[in-house]
Amino acid sequence: MDVRKVETIVQDIYTNGKIKVKITDDLDTLKNSENILAIGNINNISFTYTNTREYIINYFKIIEEENIQLLEIIEDIPIAKNQYFPIFEFGKLVPTLTKLNILKENQKRKIKDKLKSIEDTKGIFQTFLSKSYKSIEDIQNDSELANSNKEKIIFYNFYKQKIPLNKLKDYLISYTNKNSTNYKILLCLYDYLLQI
Repeated sequence: MDVRKVETIVQDIYTNGKIKVKITDDLDTLKNSENILAIGNINNISFTYTNTREYIINYFKIIEEENIQLLEIIEDIPIAKNQYFPIFEFGKLVPTLTKLNILKENQKRKIKDKLKSIEDTKGIFQTFLSKSYKSIEDIQNDSELANSNKEKIIFYNFYKQKIPLNKLKDYLISYTNKNSTNYKILLCLYDYLLQI
């Protein structure tokens, strides 16, 4: 951890005037809303996510590290039926998740619904569905296409496999607002397409 970050946390603890010392072997007993400075062996200290947002933001890191312990906690996190959540790759690492099939069905349904809403769009938008884009840059640089529709066209072109899937991964990794619905939609699409 960066020294400045540690100093900031320590300063925040001092200015709030609430200093508590807890010695524990189980970090799960500590509240996530508190600033925590953990000192110890890296193999003995862990942090668990408590909401889906953190799984989505750290999707590629979790997959790369094959963090099974973290993925097993998905069982305890409420995931709404109408929420975009990428479960397929997580499910490969932890196939014993009891709600895996339900989450997969939700993800597939959300992707199919998104595709249908794009294909059902009327008017001039239809001409962009038939265009031959070779890359995300081609879509983003299309001055005739409204900015508000570019993510839809990106979705559509990857779903129809008109652009190689590895380009979507690169795009998602460099995506600046990982809290946006557009990011979640594209991440779920990427996760789903890896299975095809």
